Amino acid sequence: MQFRSDVDQEYLDKFFVPELRKAGDLRAAAVLDTQDRLFLHNAGPGFPAEWVRQSAKAGGSVADIRNTRASEGELLDWLVRSR
Repeated sequence: MQFRSDVDQEYLDKFFVPELRKAGDLRAAAVLDTQDRLFLHNAGPGFPAEWVRQSAKAGGSVADIRNTRASEGELLDWLVRSR
């Protein structure tokens, strides 16, 4: 789902969540409540990954953000580790 997080139309076309842009866009959602861990894959080169990583770190969380798609095995591994 790679998209540019600074373009309103991208949210309408690819990631529609009512009022998300008003609340601070995907960056705010990414650090809102990660339960100490966040895994975001296929973010794309335009995603503010470093901002999210630093914000998560400041809140005591870890953010693993990748520009490419994670494999099914990687997703399963992350889910299993979160228990």
